[in-house]
Amino acid sequence: MSNCNCFDEIKGKADKAIREQLPDGATDIDVSWKPGVFIFSGGDRSPVPLELEVSYRKVKANGDPFKNVTRESVNILMKHCPFCGRKYGD
Repeated sequence: MSNCNCFDEIKGKADKAIREQLPDGATDIDVSWKPGVFIFSGGDRSPVPLELEVSYRKVKANGDPFKNVTRESVNILMKHCPFCGRKYGD
């Protein structure tokens, strides 16, 4: 099964559309997926994970909530291309 290049195609189209809307003379333009991921094990994978943001308020020993909210995130790798639906290989 061949690799899809949907992420590259979509990024290329977005890059072109963004550059057309920027003011004349704009320099150092960079369009990239965020957050990116680098897989050491190789294989066919999505270059961008889904990022879930989690926020919650911890509770003190007396049962009152803390003043500040704790924020964390969890990245999930996709098993299929979100654009064409092709299953990623191992």
